[in-house]
Amino acid sequence: MRIVDLQIEDVAFGGKGVGREDGKAVFVPLTIDGEVVSARVTREKKQFAEAEVVELQKRSPHRTDPSCPYFGRCGGCAYQHVDYQHQLEIKSRQVRDILQRIGKLKNVPLRPIVPSPLEYAYRNRITVHARDVPDGHYTLRAKAGLRIFSQTNDAVANALRELVVDLVPANEDLLVDAFCGAGFFAKALLNKFQRVIGIDWDRFSVAAALENASTKEHYIAGDVETGLRTAFENCDADRTVLIVDPPSTGLSIRVRERITDLGPAKLIYVSCDPSTFARDLANLRSRFEIQSVTPFDMFPQTAEIEVVAELRRHN
Repeated sequence: MRIVDLQIEDVAFGGKGVGREDGKAVFVPLTIDGEVVSARVTREKKQFAEAEVVELQKRSPHRTDPSCPYFGRCGGCAYQHVDYQHQLEIKSRQVRDILQRIGKLKNVPLRPIVPSPLEYAYRNRITVHARDVPDGHYTLRAKAGLRIFSQTNDAVANALRELVVDLVPANEDLLVDAFCGAGFFAKALLNKFQRVIGIDWDRFSVAAALENASTKEHYIAGDVETGLRTAFENCDADRTVLIVDPPSTGLSIRVRERITDLGPAKLIYVSCDPSTFARDLANLRSRFEIQSVTPFDMFPQTAEIEVVAELRRHN
């Protein structure tokens, strides 16, 4: 394989540095924007190439020594070689770039990224993969409890929930919380609504939400699109707020169409994948105006980014 000299211009979503050879993008893991490297090309495509560092010719001032001896081998982290403040700058820039490139959304009001108070040791659970055993993996949890979805970084999850609470007006009629889980957002917003309806496909999460539900709470186990239709029956859309927190695949076409048809006054979109987030916002903006986008660093040292958008229905 051939060796190329590259100026690393940027860091792409996923964590690989980006250089260019005769205009073609070359992706190089474990590099930082501003560095100059010699790299061995490992994969060549018509539109791009991939390479690995052979020699670091110019070192970034943001480069730091990884804390973990397995960094670069286990694949769990992408940024341990980057100081934390620059990690935040990289991720914030990536969110803006993805909104423009995938969503064709320019001049989005992007708020400063919310950092994690802990740069390491922030996970409340990990999944350990093992070879040559029946199950293949084990999940280790800091706290005992039901095996339902919950955010992995408690401090950042609480900051995310506080933002959502601040974004939602008081004295409203109905909150519809789609992909509600065990009621992470819904239960924090009870005092702002006359009624709360949560929808989730996971019956175990819905059962957990119902365990300590008040009389104003109602939870639906089943398909989100069908649940939205049921939740919005006989409601005043002008006094209805919708929260969606879908999996990384984002909103399905039918759910996006349903949201557009229903037209709640306010929509809060919580996402764990900026790419599907940008795609969905582009489809929803025919009915909604983007008020703000806030990135959260739920997973320091990794390439993952959590994002929250506040949208308001067009008059």
